[in-house]
Amino acid sequence: MWVAMVISISGGRADGRPWPNAGYLLELPDAEGEDLIRGRMAVQVPVPQPVQAPVSAPPQAAAGPVPAEPGTASAAEPAAAAGQEMEQPKPADPKQAWVDYAVSQGADLSAVADVTKQQLMQAYGGRL
Repeated sequence: MWVAMVISISGGRADGRPWPNAGYLLELPDAEGEDLIRGRMAVQVPVPQPVQAPVSAPPQAAAGPVPAEPGTASAAEPAAAAGQEMEQPKPADPKQAWVDYAVSQGADLSAVADVTKQQLMQAYGGRL
């Protein structure tokens, strides 16, 4: 069952993971989803459909990567791909910094884009 969180819940779930923020889509076992719906903490939503990739690449992507100045990574080239080690973000840094860091550590962008900053910090920063 897929639900959308209506409110943010503090504390952890039964499996120890943190609850996602309000507005986050979550797939749950039917019994757990029904409990959240009865408690007015979530609403049931249809199964999300994957977004299809464009048929052709945009013109700038077809031309190749943007050249970078010597010693720096270009905007189209993450630091890890340029052979540089990306520094771990600080807890106060925005979520996007943690997403970029997770991708530099080998995570799939589509897998980490939808998780919370707290989950990224736990998985890639050794934070509890």
